[in-house]
Amino acid sequence: RLQEKKPSSNDDKKEPGNSSNIKYRENDKNDDENQPYKGTVDCILRLYQRNGISAMYKGMNAKLLQTVLTAAFTFLTYEQILSAVQK
Repeated sequence: RLQEKKPSSNDDKKEPGNSSNIKYRENDKNDDENQPYKGTVDCILRLYQRNGISAMYKGMNAKLLQTVLTAAFTFLTYEQILSAVQK
């Protein structure tokens, strides 16, 4: 049975005249990091400006490990099949 969430009195309502809503919009306009990327070049430039060249290679270790293990498994399987066929 699903239960509906009852609105609490502490919920912040986003109405046009609400002062917290105005502050949120002002911060959002000034904060360039929260804006969506305008394209591939913009994405690459922002990554480089924030984190340097190392940002371009984050996550590479996991992919390299995956590639090496896959190649090792493929080579092992190939060698086992080859030796079974030759007998």
